[in-house]
Amino acid sequence: MASLLPGFEYDIFISYRQKDNKYDGWVTEFVTNLKKELEATFKDDVSIYFDENPHDGLLETHNVNRSLEGKLKSLIIIPIISQTYCDPKSFAWQNEFVAFHQQIANDQFGKNVRLANGNIAGRILPIRIHDLDAEDIALFEAETKEVMRPVDFIYRLPGVNRQLRAKDDEQIKSPNQVLYRDQINKVAHAVKDIINGLKNSQKTGSRAVIEKKEALPPVNPESGKKIVEAKELSEPKSSSKIKFIWYAVPIVLLGIAGVLMIPKWLARENARKELLPAIQKMVDDNFVAPSRAFEMAQEAERYISDDSTLIRLWPKISRNVSLNTEPPGAKVYWKDYERPADEWRLVGTTPLQKTRIPFGIRVKLEKDGYQTILVTSGRIDPENVFKMDSVGTLPENMVRIPARTTPMYIVGLEQNGGKRVGEFLIDRYEVSNKDYKRFVDAGGYQNKAYWNSPIYSNGIEISWESAMKLFVDKTGKGGPVE
Repeated sequence: MASLLPGFEYDIFISYRQKDNKYDGWVTEFVTNLKKELEATFKDDVSIYFDENPHDGLLETHNVNRSLEGKLKSLIIIPIISQTYCDPKSFAWQNEFVAFHQQIANDQFGKNVRLANGNIAGRILPIRIHDLDAEDIALFEAETKEVMRPVDFIYRLPGVNRQLRAKDDEQIKSPNQVLYRDQINKVAHAVKDIINGLKNSQKTGSRAVIEKKEALPPVNPESGKKIVEAKELSEPKSSSKIKFIWYAVPIVLLGIAGVLMIPKWLARENARKELLPAIQKMVDDNFVAPSRAFEMAQEAERYISDDSTLIRLWPKISRNVSLNTEPPGAKVYWKDYERPADEWRLVGTTPLQKTRIPFGIRVKLEKDGYQTILVTSGRIDPENVFKMDSVGTLPENMVRIPARTTPMYIVGLEQNGGKRVGEFLIDRYEVSNKDYKRFVDAGGYQNKAYWNSPIYSNGIEISWESAMKLFVDKTGKGGPVE
């Protein structure tokens, strides 16, 4: 199908990363719905080039770049901007997006088009399906020399980052939710405005933006030579170069400052408008993943460390701990309970002083030649020193529990709150039925060596012999009393 305007192969070229269409065919569904919307918007059929297959029939013996040249001869490109699209190494970015941008800079219409209402629109119409990193936005804007103004097909809910689909319109989650059908309609009308602007430009033979051309010098009609003014004769050539440098240097410096500052500004805006609300939502929802809120706060701290909202959120998602080991020099790691497949994250090396860690995590202490210690973040007490045992010195599958003062808030043990409990050894795993049976069969209830603590019955201490007469089950064997 030909383009609506002569000299072009297609009206719209859809550019995307193939991986974004693998999961559930979102791009295919988007193109299908867009075609339907365009049919209801245009009187004539609008042609779309959409490479639904990874190589669209192109074989290894074909010249891919040359084969795409004709297809890129389109009025508009719609890049599907995802978290992986803005990648200079990807085929879609280099051979489709950048190639199209370079091509339209030199064709009959140029990069921009004047709309019927007098406004200017670009022939690149981005569709965003993911929240983007600041460096991805900066890459896009550095290539186009324009601020990215995409049509968004993503949820506007903290913590959710996936494309919006037509069926999601039936599940309204908030009054400000972006509706799929509205965005499809917005794209179709944007396409119509751009194509109508191109049609009008073709009629008038003018571009939307006409670059200023340098005026030709006056010519002597008799000799055909340039007329040289007295000023030009008297002014040395080096003077014009100095003037050029004098005006050019500030412009170059401003350009460099812009390149350096814009990505940082975008990152700060993202931290304030996206990260902080998402962290607050996690706090309000009682932390589905505590470490995720902590990671987002660390990212925000890189750009807005003095922000009052971030400062207020830190105590709600993390705590400052001091941690010592005997001997020192142990590496400290943490991992979220809810994400066991994650890698352990290094905090530092003991002794640690006032180091921030998230709530609800596991902590691991490692040192060569010593048994690894695993504890919860709640077990880290400033007055504790974790004693590390050399490998092989503790009984098998037993761990050392450090001394601590019991909290006042443990349900069922309030009467023991505030008491100091000394260190002790405990089995790493719960006693299995098999292990307990082995203990009973081996005469554990008849071996006095295992019973070195006082035994009480009804509040009165009794002898071991008297206790063993009571520790008899229904089969007559020694065991716990029911």
